[in-house]
Amino acid sequence: AFVWPVEIFGTTYESDTAELSFASRALSEAELSELSEKLASLPKLTRVDLTGTGVTVEQMTPVCEKYPAVDFAFTFELYGVPISTEDTLLDFTGIEMESTEPVESILPVMHKLEKVDMSDCGFSDEEMDALNKKYENVRFVWTLHITHYNIRTDTTYFRASSRYYGYFTNETIKNLAYCPDMIALDLGHCHLNDLSFLESMPHLCYLIIADNYGFDLAPLTSLSELEWLEM
Repeated sequence: AFVWPVEIFGTTYESDTAELSFASRALSEAELSELSEKLASLPKLTRVDLTGTGVTVEQMTPVCEKYPAVDFAFTFELYGVPISTEDTLLDFTGIEMESTEPVESILPVMHKLEKVDMSDCGFSDEEMDALNKKYENVRFVWTLHITHYNIRTDTTYFRASSRYYGYFTNETIKNLAYCPDMIALDLGHCHLNDLSFLESMPHLCYLIIADNYGFDLAPLTSLSELEWLEM
């Protein structure tokens, strides 16, 4: 193994350094450029703390793309929501947006992000579904508004209350296909005959479809984890 000295801002580090911290040090554009160049000499680096340095998402995006194996920690705001690049969950619920572009623009610096809640942000189900397909490592969730129900797309259970029996149609129920985490589903007495949306629920364990009629059972063959079926 070869180890060599690397000087950054007047301090010498060994080349096998795994973490650096410049927290609370105001970094100019020139210093950030210098830092970006010097990091190439630290092949085992995994994390750099830049909290309170004043760096922006726009400045850090090319740096993060240059060093994809390094977590750069810093904070910023988007739509008034305080964000740390180490967050795993972001919640923009109820914030009206004209475009998904601002949210998409921060993804390159969010190394640990797992889920983004964009319920009632003004986008259609189709637009939100497209985001999920575009970014495999980040789950975008939102709220489906189906007749009298508000259903989050990351929900694991849903029961059609007897109070609203008959309000579902084959068309409106298809939106449940946006709920791939569903484990328990009660759609009894809803008078449905199209169960194709079940093919999007690979983890479904409990299914009640009593008092529906004339449906094709083929979609049930995709439910490899099914334990309970009432029909």
